[in-house]
Amino acid sequence: MITVREAVAEMKADYPGLCVHGLADMGTPAPATLKEVYAEAKRWTVLTQLCRAWLTQCPQIASIRSEEDTYSYKNEIEIWSGVAWVPHIAVLVAARQLGIRMEQNPNRPYAALLPLGAKRP
Repeated sequence: MITVREAVAEMKADYPGLCVHGLADMGTPAPATLKEVYAEAKRWTVLTQLCRAWLTQCPQIASIRSEEDTYSYKNEIEIWSGVAWVPHIAVLVAARQLGIRMEQNPNRPYAALLPLGAKRP
């Protein structure tokens, strides 16, 4: 499986209009100590794993659906998991790590469309 950094780099190359800035640039100060770096890495790993767990339970269909996008799925994952906040980037990275096809949403350029069926967890 590709790493988070590799997934972000690939998405930046494939979808330059998609707002993927990297995991440290999320409006919070960068970790200052090694302990903070480890804590931040663990938090992102857990959130990305959570998104992968949700996505693996979703049936994939042949065509890309335009009704919902990765930002909508982020909200579904929050409800499903009981986690108050799941960053949108975690959904994008998880989809990329799982090799799920995606297209940039023309109506919301910061989000991607995925070929997920209507029945989701």
